[in-house]
Amino acid sequence: MLFLPHALMVRYRLPIAEPILFVRLLGGAYLALTMVYGFGLLGAYRGHDVIGVVVIGLISNGLAAAIIWRYALRGLYAEWSRPTRWFIYSSGAVTTVLALALLVVGVGYDR
Repeated sequence: MLFLPHALMVRYRLPIAEPILFVRLLGGAYLALTMVYGFGLLGAYRGHDVIGVVVIGLISNGLAAAIIWRYALRGLYAEWSRPTRWFIYSSGAVTTVLALALLVVGVGYDR
């Protein structure tokens, strides 16, 4: 979302917040989270305490999954293009699995 051209967003009927600034800010937040996860993984490999990263991942993925599935149950995605629906449902599945994995494995993580 940070670098996706506006024309592709329109082509795949992605909902676009106006002004587009908010979409770009969200893309920046996703990039920042990805960096935090990367440094957390590196820290875990080096034997450092990474519970802060685990909690951030649990909250961000858990909330994302809850929001995606809430709107899916309300039928919000019914009019989206097939590739866009595939993407949002895949995102819902991935964030659900990640949140559950972090809850089960990550919170109990002990170096």
